[in-house]
Amino acid sequence: MPCPHCKITIIKRSNNESTVSAAAYQSGEKLFSEYDQAQKYCPYKTEVTHKEIMLPPHAPPEFADRNTLWNSAEAQEKQWNSQLARRFVLAIPREIPPEQYADLLRDYCREFFVSKGMIADFAIHDKRDGNPHSHILLTMRAMDEKGRWLPKSRKVYDIDGNGERIRLPSGRWKLPGSLPSHKAGKDISKKVHSSYVLKAQKGQREAMECTLAKDGERIDVLEKMVLRLYEDMVAGRITEENFNLLLEKTQKEQAELKAKVEEGRKRLADEIRLAVDARQWVESIQEYKDITELDASTLNRLIKKIVVHETIGSDKTRHISIEIHFNLKPIPEVEQVTG
Repeated sequence: MPCPHCKITIIKRSNNESTVSAAAYQSGEKLFSEYDQAQKYCPYKTEVTHKEIMLPPHAPPEFADRNTLWNSAEAQEKQWNSQLARRFVLAIPREIPPEQYADLLRDYCREFFVSKGMIADFAIHDKRDGNPHSHILLTMRAMDEKGRWLPKSRKVYDIDGNGERIRLPSGRWKLPGSLPSHKAGKDISKKVHSSYVLKAQKGQREAMECTLAKDGERIDVLEKMVLRLYEDMVAGRITEENFNLLLEKTQKEQAELKAKVEEGRKRLADEIRLAVDARQWVESIQEYKDITELDASTLNRLIKKIVVHETIGSDKTRHISIEIHFNLKPIPEVEQVTG
C-alpha cells in the first residue's frame, strides 16, 4: 500500500556522524563508540516498540549484538570522509494492525537487503499518536562466506567504441550482462503472471484507502459546518428551529459516515492480512518451483496429508474426490482434485 513518507540518507563521517550514535537513537539502547571513545544514548526515546537485527547466513553470530556490529562496521572505514551506513526512515500505514508491524518490516528487510548480503538493524517507533514509523540501518559492505567484510561494491558500466557509457531506452546506463529488451521481456513474463492477482488486490486496497480518505474529509467538513451553524444561530442569522433541523441532518450524516469508515477500516485490515498471507505463501512455494522429480523427502516437506474419499458412481462414471493439504504457512485453501 502507498507509503506517505520515505527518507533515505547516508551516514557520513565528514558530517561528524556515527553509526553507533544512530543505532543508539533508533534502538533506545546505551552503546559505546570505540571510534569516539564515548557513550551514545538518547534517554528520551521511549516510543521504541520493537527492535531487531537481521543477519545474512554467513554473518558472524556476534553481530547480533548491536554494539559489536556497528563498532565493527565503523572500524572498516579508515577515511575522514567515509560513508558508514545507509539509513531509512519509513512511515507505517496506520491501517495495518500494530501486531503486524514487525512482520511487515522483517519481510521488507529480508527481501531487499538481507538477501543481498547486507545486515539490517531496524526499530519501530510508535507514540500512539497516529504516526507509527520505522528506522532501518544498513551496512555499506556485504559479507563473504567466511563472515568477513567485503569491499564496497561499485557499479561498472558497458561502454561503446568511443569509451562512452551506453544509455538504454529506459534512460538508465547499460550494465555488463544486460539482456536486450526482448530477452528481458521473456525472462520476466513468468513473474508477471504470478504477480497479477496480487497487483489486482493491491489496486482494490488503494481504492478502499481513497474512499476512506474522502469519507474522513467529509466528516471534518461536517464538524466545521456544525460550528458555523451554531455561530449563525447565536448571531441571529438563523432561527433556533432551523438550527435544530440542520443539526439533526448533519449529525445523521456524520453518524452514517463514521459507521461506514469504521467498517471500511476493518475490511481494509482484513485485506492487508490476506495480502501478507498471500505474499508469505508465494515466498514459501518458491522452493519448489524448479522441482524435476518428486522424491519422498520433497513430498513430505511439501504436503501435510492427502485425503482420498470414497468412490462415487458406477464403473463407467466413477468419481474420486481427493483433498491435498499443503504443509505451508500460511496454509492455503484445500485444493480439490477430482479423478
